[in-house]
Amino acid sequence: MHGPDDGSVPHPESFYGIREAALKHAKTPAKGGNEAKYLEAFFKARVKVMRLEAAHEDISRVTAQRKFLKEKKYNLQTPLKWKMYGTPFVIKKEPK
Repeated sequence: MHGPDDGSVPHPESFYGIREAALKHAKTPAKGGNEAKYLEAFFKARVKVMRLEAAHEDISRVTAQRKFLKEKKYNLQTPLKWKMYGTPFVIKKEPK
């Protein structure tokens, strides 16, 4: 959705621009930061960029991602339950 640009000089609306904005508020886990704080900073920066264009004003996907963050499912551990546009979804644990 945001495009990667080349990362050398991040465009504010690109993936790297969003990442740069998030890094102003939280360190990545690789740099000793808290994963939840970094992801929330990234989501906040992403929503800000999404709201710049009418075509991207729907932030439902970010809302679903924040639900997983609140549940501490950083690795998307199953089961995952969420709603998208009013439709419930479940990914159950796969049998061994």
